[in-house]
Amino acid sequence: GGANRGDRRVMMHQIKDENLGMSTDGKQDWFIVRGTVTFCPNQDGSFIYNACPSADCQKKVIEEGDRQWHCAKCNQTFGTFEHRMIPRFSVQDATGQAWISVFNDVAQSIFGATSAEMGELKDSHQEDAFNAKVAGALWKQFIFKCRAKNEVYNDEARVRVTGVSATPVDPVAECKYLIEQINMYA
Repeated sequence: GGANRGDRRVMMHQIKDENLGMSTDGKQDWFIVRGTVTFCPNQDGSFIYNACPSADCQKKVIEEGDRQWHCAKCNQTFGTFEHRMIPRFSVQDATGQAWISVFNDVAQSIFGATSAEMGELKDSHQEDAFNAKVAGALWKQFIFKCRAKNEVYNDEARVRVTGVSATPVDPVAECKYLIEQINMYA
């Protein structure tokens, strides 16, 4: 299984219309969607968190005072931390809208800034510069490789769409793709 996982291109309306990610057996649906980032909530930086500096951990750390940070997963205390991001984006195409959550590496490519840079802007209260980085991601088109999975929150089932990669749209490659799709019906 999984050889062609995520190779299927869909439109935004298909996520809802085809109940992608609504499987109750824990199965995830993988797909590719092209969309425009139209909104990123929490422009105050609440999507940035202080993470464990261990390379294989990345869990949130709690400040214990006197510049000491404790990781419950590693059960260690560190003198430093890493900034990491987990923002959500409203992404639209001509057929609809979906909320896509992304993790640190994908967020860095969308914002065009590292998590350390974004964290420094947040921590030093440079709201204008921080908001400019967030606004710089808006109205740009990306090709998102996504997975959709059913999650239960407060006894309510809903689909969580996670972008595992985001690539800026290459107009020439996209035109070639669209021409191929049109020729399939010609």
